[in-house]
This record gives sequence, C-alpha cells and structure tokens, in this order.
Amino acid sequence: KARLNCSVPGDYPFYFDEIQSTTGVVEGIYNGKIQKIIYGVFTTPQNSVGASAVCAFRMQDINDVFNGPFKEQINPNFNWKAVENSRVPDPRPGQCVNDSTHLPETNLRFIRSHPLMHLAVPFFWNGPVLIRTSMKFRFTKIAVDPQIETMSGQYYDVLFIGTDDGRVIKAINSASNAKREQYNFNQVVPVIIEDISIFRQKTVINNLMVYRTHYDHKLIVVSENEIIAIPLFKCQSRADTCEKCVALQDPYCAWDLDNQRCTGSRKRLSKRESFVQNIEDGWDSRCAR
Repeated sequence: KARLNCSVPGDYPFYFDEIQSTTGVVEGIYNGKIQKIIYGVFTTPQNSVGASAVCAFRMQDINDVFNGPFKEQINPNFNWKAVENSRVPDPRPGQCVNDSTHLPETNLRFIRSHPLMHLAVPFFWNGPVLIRTSMKFRFTKIAVDPQIETMSGQYYDVLFIGTDDGRVIKAINSASNAKREQYNFNQVVPVIIEDISIFRQKTVINNLMVYRTHYDHKLIVVSENEIIAIPLFKCQSRADTCEKCVALQDPYCAWDLDNQRCTGSRKRLSKRESFVQNIEDGWDSRCAR
C-alpha cells in the first residue's frame, strides 16, 4: 500500500487523511503535456476539524512510488525507515510473475512483513484542486467529465463532487492548462461553477456518474432511496447577458452573439467568431460592445 498525500502544503501541512472516492484514470493535456491522472475526494476524521478536499494524482507518480523503497519498522521502539534495495527479494514484490505458486518462502515472508511503501504519492499541481471547511457537510463522491474542449482550444476536466447533505458541486481548475512560461504554471485556481441541491431532504450522495450519448448528457446522482438525472449544464437558465455567461467560466457554455443567448451548443467550436467564452479569466471585452 502507498499513501496518497492530499494536504495543504507548508511548514505544518494540513492533511486530509480519509479517502472517500476516486475517479477512473483520465488522460488529458495538463500543464502543456499529455498525462494520466486520477481525482480523489478526501476528508478529515469525524473527530477532527470538518474539512474536505479534492486532490489529483499522476499515474506516473503512483508507479514511481510502487517501484520505490518499501517501509519497515524493526520493532515498536524503532522509527519506520526505508528498506535497503539489497534486501528486497527478486522477483520484486508487486511485479508480475509467470507462476506465483512457485515464489520462494523468503519472498512471501517479505511481502507479509512489508505491505507499505516508504514514500507517499505527491499531489499533482501545487495543492488540492478544491477545499471546503465545514462542520455541516463533507464531500462523499466524485465524477469527472474529462477534457471538455473550449473555444480557446484548451481542454478542461469538469468535476462533479457529491456531499453528505444532498448537494453536487460543479468545479474546474481554470489553471490546469497553464504552460511553464505562464505565471500560473502548476497552480490551482479553483472555480466553483455551480452548487446544486439535488434532493428535497438532506441526504448522503452515494454515487455519481456522467452519462453521455450522441444526443444526451446527464449526471446521474444516487442516494440511498433515489436516483436522479440532471443536466451537465444549464447555460441559458443561469445567464441572460454576455457578461454573466462568460463569468460562469463553464467550459460547456458560451455567449451566442447572433442569437444573444448563453448556450451549450457545440456550434461554439465550429463558428468560434460568433461566440464568446473565456474560461481562464471569466470576462471578455466583446461583452462590452
């Protein structure tokens, strides 16, 4: 096992120790490179300060940790330390072998006594993608609609985060595409696009799933007693002016200059001159004309 480090960095890091949910592997363009990542929801313990966070992790970093040193504690009076490479048996635990029934006894003993990796998997970017502190609710589940194309040619992961009081928070990291020469490279600039109450009564959201076909796109929200499908975006009902539409910073939404409305139409990608959208900054000079 390896620890996923989801924390607020600093001289005295604040850790989110309890993992609640993860997405599948997402492949996309981040910081100008094609990378594979996963998102996870983490919380503090129930007897601690109420806080929740979403962190991202690169698959390369996860692989590096599992190919790194193992951890051991010789006896309860000693600190945990890294196992020297010379003491790791061959084949290395965790590697595929043709027939595991023929592994030497020394390998099996090592596996039983060294189930932990010494290093933690670092978070991607420079910290959690989203943090909320509250004694009234915690994050429970997460789903992602990956790599939504915008008019600038950039792609963004749209996150849907469920809570234990029946809400879904829709968010992005607006700096996820920043390149090395930009001021916000490797930064997290969270944007909460929408905070939606799903159920009439406050209830724990047990699962989330993005459902897409050529004709339809929904977020499926599951509680103990109900299943509800909601739209992934509601551009027109949430903004009635160009300024408000662009300020949403919603990758799905753009202002249609010809029809004067906020829309989720994919025409925004083929007729870019007729639409206004700015995910990075949330404003555009064309709205003032």
